[in-house]
Amino acid sequence: MHVLDYERGTVVASSSTREELDELAVQPGGQSVAMITRSGLLSRMAVTGEHTAGLRDCWPDDRSFGHEFAWSPDGAELLVTGFARTAWLFASAGWDAPASLTVGDETMVVCGAWSSDGARFALGGSNGLIQIFDRGLHVLQRLQIPWTAADRSAPCYLTALAFDPSTKRLAAGTSAAQTFLLRLSDGSVEQRLSHADLTIAGFLEITTIDFSPDGTRLVDTGNDWWQVREWEVATGKELWRFDNGGGNGHPLQARYSSDGARVLTNLHGRVFESRSGKPLARFLDVPTLGTGTLELLPDGRSGFVPTCAGIEVYDIESRRLLLRLSGGKVEPGAR
Repeated sequence: MHVLDYERGTVVASSSTREELDELAVQPGGQSVAMITRSGLLSRMAVTGEHTAGLRDCWPDDRSFGHEFAWSPDGAELLVTGFARTAWLFASAGWDAPASLTVGDETMVVCGAWSSDGARFALGGSNGLIQIFDRGLHVLQRLQIPWTAADRSAPCYLTALAFDPSTKRLAAGTSAAQTFLLRLSDGSVEQRLSHADLTIAGFLEITTIDFSPDGTRLVDTGNDWWQVREWEVATGKELWRFDNGGGNGHPLQARYSSDGARVLTNLHGRVFESRSGKPLARFLDVPTLGTGTLELLPDGRSGFVPTCAGIEVYDIESRRLLLRLSGGKVEPGAR
């Protein structure tokens, strides 16, 4: 992995591993990057290249896969899940002494999310149980997804979680082709947002969920058909969808830009106008192969796309390639 100063076009730090990286996440504030391999080996590198945090085997006695990261908004703690019986909470200042967390005795912990104010976080179990913790690791609330008989006709488990900006709702994606909107005041289901019209067997994973900055809309993705849908939170009305007609095993991801005007995806590096679903740009001719979606950089005008060959940095409006990082070398934009 390489850390690129995109304004100067230089590589400021590099790290290598014998295994393929499964996920990476930049610490809020940009001080470090957390990385995890497909086998569950976790490490953290300072973006200055000054040090690399020790390699940790998070689940030495338990098979893990589908690893996910969730940094707290202040960058002080990193939540790590991996479809294993234990999730880990690492303090950025005390990397070698993480707290272990579970959701029930025999439940796999499959996903996690922080509230926007950083006061609490949620963990989702494979049986549909959700536990919400405060920063002191006290359990504040337990929620259970109300599976129906139709849901249980196929494997049922949680796949994604997201708090709304007000922390009054929690969205929970499932393998049963649905996103549940849960009211945190009483745990009731406000809306069921269904992708079931596109799955014959009733099995379709919701891979990512994100709320718009004002909390009025929600975007989620379904992995079977590589589809992006936006919903109105108050009514559960579908506002628009983009259907790629199928994909592969690489998880489809989508999120809002910081102003809520765009939806950024790793579907060929596509960008959509959030309120209409109008395609604004497409940055790649082939699906991206990497750990992340199209990410906006701090200037708000450019963004990077992980590809099978490295990283490409684009001007969002003109779609002009600014830089390409490949094999640790930076090449100026070719178009």
